[in-house]
This record gives sequence, structure tokens and C-alpha cells, in this order.
Amino acid sequence: IVLNSEFYRNFSILFLVENLPLFNLSHLLSRDFLKCRLKNETLTLKDIFYPVLQSYDFYKLNKLRNVGIQIGGQDQ
Repeated sequence: IVLNSEFYRNFSILFLVENLPLFNLSHLLSRDFLKCRLKNETLTLKDIFYPVLQSYDFYKLNKLRNVGIQIGGQDQ
């Protein structure tokens, strides 16, 4: 078991500034779970950042633990 809190121990706003340009907002908004949220509710920045942080979790698992596959729900 790996707690992702170890990945974010030294997390800073600089991380977001450097890494958010790597993500395509149009692609994120085309995902079914975000389209449903946008259609039926208020879409928050938390909803946008969640898949970004999930992808970072997998990146770190791959680099630190050699994880090559991840099984998750539609929001991942």
C-alpha cells in the first residue's frame, strides 16, 4: 500500500504552474463524468484538478514503484 500523501509532501503552487500546461482542458471537459457534472451541477476547480492529480499519482507510482498498469473508474 502506498499513500499518495508522500507524493504531495513538498507540493507547491509552483508544481501547478509548471505542470498544468501539460493538460488539455478541452480533453478533460470531454470526459463523461465532467460533462455530466457540468450539465447537472456546478463544475468546480476541484472537479478539474482531481483527474490531474490522479494522473500525477500514477506517474509517481510508475517512477518510484515501477507500476505499469492502473485500474480505476471512469473518472480516472
